[in-house]
Amino acid sequence: MTIEELIKIVLYDLSYCVIFCISEIVYYKLKPDAEYTRKFVHIACGLITISFPLFFHSIRPVLILVLIFTLLLFLSKKYQFLNSVNNIRRKSVGSILYPLAILVSFGSYLIDGETIFFYLPLLMVFISDPIAAVAGNFYPILKYSDCEESKTLGGSLAFFISSGLIAYFIVKIDYGMDFHVFIKIMIISLTATFIETVSRRGFDNITVPMVVILMVYIFKI
Repeated sequence: MTIEELIKIVLYDLSYCVIFCISEIVYYKLKPDAEYTRKFVHIACGLITISFPLFFHSIRPVLILVLIFTLLLFLSKKYQFLNSVNNIRRKSVGSILYPLAILVSFGSYLIDGETIFFYLPLLMVFISDPIAAVAGNFYPILKYSDCEESKTLGGSLAFFISSGLIAYFIVKIDYGMDFHVFIKIMIISLTATFIETVSRRGFDNITVPMVVILMVYIFKI
């Protein structure tokens, strides 16, 4: 571990801690539903995380960051703190799987060398998933549910549209766009939407990235 890597890890740790602190202050002062502060943490941490390829060139520092925050989130659920993230009515392990998705995506990027393996799966988790949750609450069209949680057609459409736009711009900027590539990214977005829809208890935080990574590899975009 170099001094430079250690400094970067500390700075990222501090950045994430600031986000958690802001979320806790908002939660206790303004008393919003924890689903909203949880989504704030989800998106804000994600926006910081997408800078990893710019600063890290090995898996080691990312692994350390993931282990630190997986442990923190596990302890927060066990000992009931970080209520702005954990105090939700549904059962979910999504917050604990969130760092794992980062590790898997960054590892895939290092192996293949293409940033699409990092940005595409994670932006779908960081951006499309919260958008789907909010859209599902505001437009609860055709709710489909089981005994644990419910999802809606409105939320699924929002996920598909947002993930499709994310895929379109990432691929267009890095590789260009033609009809065959467009069809491929629509298939990836549709598949990711299906996986997000059928995943329960927050498992979409890992199932969606893994499926997206696999499909990008298969399609060789």
